[in-house]
Amino acid sequence: MTYYSDLSSYEYIKSKAKSNILNIGWLDKDHQFNKGNIDSFLLKKIFNLCRNAVNKTRGYHLCPFCNDPSFGVTVEINDEKIVLGSAEIWVKGENDKIYSAPDLIYHYINEHSYLPPKEFLTAIKRG
Repeated sequence: MTYYSDLSSYEYIKSKAKSNILNIGWLDKDHQFNKGNIDSFLLKKIFNLCRNAVNKTRGYHLCPFCNDPSFGVTVEINDEKIVLGSAEIWVKGENDKIYSAPDLIYHYINEHSYLPPKEFLTAIKRG
C-alpha cells in the first residue's frame, strides 16, 4: 500500500483530492507510527465505518505488519464478518476537514496497536 504521513494532504485517488482532506493510517513497514490503545467504543465505531467504506477498489492490500499476510484481512464483531484492504473510510472533522483512512485502519489499531492522531479520534467520537 502507499504510505502517507498522518495529517498530510490526501492524494491517493487524485480525482478526489481536495485541500481539506487529510490522510490517516496509510502505514507501511519503512515508517514508524505512534502506538497505544483506544477505547473499545471508538474501535467499534471504526468497524461500523468500515462496513460502509468508500472508494472501493478491485484488489486487496496486504497488511505490511503481519507475519503471514493475506490479501484481504477478515475481521469479525458479534458474528458479523467484513473483509478489509480494498477501500477507505472518510470521517468528517471540525473546520470542514475530512480524514481519509484505508479500511485496514481497524486492523492496524486492533492488531498492531496503531494510535491515530487525537483529532481523528475526536472526529470519530463526535461522528
